[in-house]
Amino acid sequence: MKQSDFEKITLVSVTGLHDAQRAVYALTLSQRNMPGARVLLCSPQSPANLPAGIEHRKIAPLNYHEYSWFMMFALWRVIETEFALIVQDDGWVLDAANWSSDFLQYDYIGPMIHVGCVASEAGTCWLTH
Repeated sequence: MKQSDFEKITLVSVTGLHDAQRAVYALTLSQRNMPGARVLLCSPQSPANLPAGIEHRKIAPLNYHEYSWFMMFALWRVIETEFALIVQDDGWVLDAANWSSDFLQYDYIGPMIHVGCVASEAGTCWLTH
């Protein structure tokens, strides 16, 4: 584990709900485990007493499908670091001792996605799985 790795990462939580307290809790726990990471909450309104070190970006309220579209097509616009680690109110960083710099060698780590947009000189195409 290298703390310098964490400086390349934004811990981000996105919620379309007006009450983002559970997302703040997940970000706070993750921030303790990954000192030096940028921490970002995207939600319709900033929670009262947002802890120091957590930046807020206002977004529109999102339903289930809009959340997925935001994550696939808009999240990159608010990430200012080289990497992002998404945390949610039901999933956050538990133990940074399990961190490996090897993770930074991958474009994406997570479950398979069912659709992707690929833009190239030949045009844009949609790939489905």
